[in-house]
Amino acid sequence: GTMTGAIVTNKQVETTLVTLGTSGTITVDLSSSMLQTTGTLTGNITSLVTSNRSAGRSATLRIINGGTNRTITYSASWRWVGTQPASGFTLDANKVGILTLTAFGTNETDIIAAWAVEP
Repeated sequence: GTMTGAIVTNKQVETTLVTLGTSGTITVDLSSSMLQTTGTLTGNITSLVTSNRSAGRSATLRIINGGTNRTITYSASWRWVGTQPASGFTLDANKVGILTLTAFGTNETDIIAAWAVEP
């Protein structure tokens, strides 16, 4: 449904964690949970894209890597804040990365992304 007006809370808002794939094409559904994770990667992410984009929707994706370096290729349409990794970058073995995606419209070109990986 639709709510209008302010929502005020003095507690945390909880969301369900959604688990996505471990290789190949990974689609972050922005109409799903705001908190998503891959399983431990078993291969390269050959295509990382979004679906169900709408202004105001966002998701934080945790990418978990196992004992092998993996390549991650994301949508060339995204715009970046902070440091933009090269498309087809390598996530080192046994590292975890956090990708935040925010939609400012309904197209893949309306996605603003931010990436950080543990040292």
